Amino acid sequence: VLIYNSFRIHKTLEVIEFYLKNNILLYYLPSYTSYKLQPYNIRPFTPLKIAYYNKVE
Repeated sequence: VLIYNSFRIHKTLEVIEFYLKNNILLYYLPSYTSYKLQPYNIRPFTPLKIAYYNKVE
């Protein structure tokens, strides 16, 4: 599962096809709402970010 903002680069056909092909669910946040989620950036998403960066490296 990936959560994206509505930035247009995230909505290209190539990106969408890649995620569909790899069974990845996409959730898009409505425009101008990501600022409301900023508090979540600190606590719940920190372990997720660490795990992601460890896998990528």
